[in-house]
Amino acid sequence: MYSVVIVDRQKLFSDGLTSILNSQSDLKVAGRGAGIDDALRLVREHRPDVLVLEVPETGHECLRTARQISKEMPDVRIMAVSPYSDPWQAQQAFRSGARGFLIKGSSGEQAANAVRQVAVGGRYIDKSINNFDVHQDTRKTDRPPANVLTKREIQIVTLIGECFKTSEIAEKLGISGKTVDSHRKNIIDKLDIHTMAGLTRYAIRHGLVELSHEER
Repeated sequence: MYSVVIVDRQKLFSDGLTSILNSQSDLKVAGRGAGIDDALRLVREHRPDVLVLEVPETGHECLRTARQISKEMPDVRIMAVSPYSDPWQAQQAFRSGARGFLIKGSSGEQAANAVRQVAVGGRYIDKSINNFDVHQDTRKTDRPPANVLTKREIQIVTLIGECFKTSEIAEKLGISGKTVDSHRKNIIDKLDIHTMAGLTRYAIRHGLVELSHEER
């Protein structure tokens, strides 16, 4: 019998997945939570075989937690779940220690098989994500082209990716809020990305968020 902990903000999804897994003869949900703090607490309490962890679009906090759990409790295998079929998000999840990546729209049978595959030591990637090799070197990541963003713009994109506000970015970099806004406008024009969520995904996609944490 493999034990599972589910951490997801969407109660409907968590309820459904719990019902599916508990209906299997070899899987049982030992605990459930909705936030990052719940993930650490429940994993430490139950030491499950699998942690099913939601990774939202701007999920660097979840990924940081996944890395912490992987280092602290390497016997706990992590299955990342997301509503997005994004290969870059999947790559970040695997780089952070996940052994599987499941899309929330998957069938109950797919979900159970995915958790089971991870529980026995395998890897799983949702079939909706094309051209992704779970055995690739996930430590590698594309760097932003040097001729696209300036050093200052890369700093600002990194801080945006970490969800810092304009005033906080200005304070950290020792510049005015107006200067931050000006740089952000230039970044938006260069990248043709017009939302903060999009800029955050760019930072995650190019490894900027993870590099900033590692360098601290």
